[in-house]
Amino acid sequence: MKRKLQKQCSGPKNIFAWIQQGLRCRAIISMQDFLKIMSKYGGTKAAGLASFYAGSAYMKLGDYNNAIKYLKDFSTPALQVQARSYGLLGDAYSELNKKKKR
Repeated sequence: MKRKLQKQCSGPKNIFAWIQQGLRCRAIISMQDFLKIMSKYGGTKAAGLASFYAGSAYMKLGDYNNAIKYLKDFSTPALQVQARSYGLLGDAYSELNKKKKR
């Protein structure tokens, strides 16, 4: 996985492509770290928040099914974060053309 990531994150010649690719690499690395936190600290507030961040990272990567997987069960008393989670979840369903949740 590390070599694959290094290959994906090698520097392109165009500065705009480099920035875009850098954001993608950060999302991949972040998502991996959040999944580790969820695995190690399952059932804690940290694991719940990691679920939100993993879902957000999957959204950045365009992996909408996994974004839904991690965002749909996320819950927090922090209204702003919960609102953001609902917004991301709606965006993921919209990208998959799922207008109604079944």
